[in-house]
Amino acid sequence: MSPRTAPSTPTRVTGLVLVGVADAGAWSMIVEPNGFFCTEPSVVALSRGGEQVTFYLNENTSPAFTWAREGEVLVEFCPDYAASRTGSTPDALDEIVGELGFGDDLGHERTLALMERLTGVRVTP
Repeated sequence: MSPRTAPSTPTRVTGLVLVGVADAGAWSMIVEPNGFFCTEPSVVALSRGGEQVTFYLNENTSPAFTWAREGEVLVEFCPDYAASRTGSTPDALDEIVGELGFGDDLGHERTLALMERLTGVRVTP
């Protein structure tokens, strides 16, 4: 008697990205579980005519905050190392980053607070 084996599940690459979008006043909020599509340069370019803030968080890699306007990345940094920022105007958030107290173990919470300061939208559970 041979052991039973589970039938194999075919894998199909669809190229689809799952995102949830919600109206947040003058902003749209996109939540993208298990992905980083919204941090891709081609998607950041969609901020032309407006602004975009993103917070990429993955337990296996470094988190990343990005603030873009008119398709241009203004400020980008890892919340764990907020003093090391890149973008066309990396010092533009110096005052707010200082006020929020980046530099401790609360980088994720401080990033959400930064996003709230920039957008006026409070992210709650």
